Amino acid sequence: MSINFTVWQAQGIVFIVTLAEKIRASGERSKVTWNQRYQLIHARLHRNLLVKPAIVQNTLVASSQSLETVFVEINQKIIVVTGAGSGIGRALVEKFTAEGAKQVIAVDIDAANAAETARASACLAMTADVACEADMIRVIDDVETQVGPIDLFCSNAGLAAGPSEQSPDQEWQISWDVNVMAHVYAARHLVPRMIKRGGGYLLNTASAAGLLNQIGGAAYGVTKHAAVGFGEWLALTYGHQGIKVSLLCPQAVRTAMTAVDPDQLGTEGLQAAAGDGMLEANVVADIVAHGLKQESFLILPHPEVTEYMQRKTADYDRWIKGMNRFHQSLAGD
Repeated sequence: MSINFTVWQAQGIVFIVTLAEKIRASGERSKVTWNQRYQLIHARLHRNLLVKPAIVQNTLVASSQSLETVFVEINQKIIVVTGAGSGIGRALVEKFTAEGAKQVIAVDIDAANAAETARASACLAMTADVACEADMIRVIDDVETQVGPIDLFCSNAGLAAGPSEQSPDQEWQISWDVNVMAHVYAARHLVPRMIKRGGGYLLNTASAAGLLNQIGGAAYGVTKHAAVGFGEWLALTYGHQGIKVSLLCPQAVRTAMTAVDPDQLGTEGLQAAAGDGMLEANVVADIVAHGLKQESFLILPHPEVTEYMQRKTADYDRWIKGMNRFHQSLAGD
């Protein structure tokens, strides 16, 4: 593909600059996003050609969408989604199928739910327990042998358990296994394969609780923090080898998890999570698709989370005290 950008100087001189190959080459070398490439090209044109910024911006923005799809189009990709039997996972399967994925594999611990998702979206279903490494190896091996190389792996399954330090060890352990180790197992057995073939994409569903915390959900908040830390580690370790990582970090979404027994997350925990509204799963899926196209590390369906993170890091002590007061108000203490 070749794209010509025509830019006029104030004196009326016409410059025809062919940039498509440079853009493609710079993207392959540095794995930078379209927005970063746009900023670089904008600066170079304005500096070297003395063109008016508005003209450069209008010309480049008009072409950004077609260039963006060259690099991160979902179309014709092989995608695996865990926790696909309901909620966000099912919505992601529906979205990826609608956007023309070559094949989507819906994975869930509940065979009937996985089959229902696959039937509704005309895709494949597999049954697996993401907390079991052998199951994750089987899923990856079977997909890559029978369908093809996995382009995007969405480690989406999660659970809420262990509301406090008094919760039994088994609740803490299953939270760790599902909310953290499932991401580790997927990366352990996929990253080497992806690197060998030039790259791949991991989408890990964490939570805003992994960036902030979770009132009424000790094990959930702790393990989601670990999930965020692992995602960061993957990105900073393998980014130069073509491994892209995004973390989905929503607040409350209308799923089976937000309908859990209050004893597992606490009524105040659900109220806190839904403080900025409860999103529908299909809305989150749309936001995810956009975030993947932008290659965003953090995908935040609730944009308020960015401000909350800034408040937390700006004055940690004040944030802790404020969250304690918020907890008291929800608990009626």
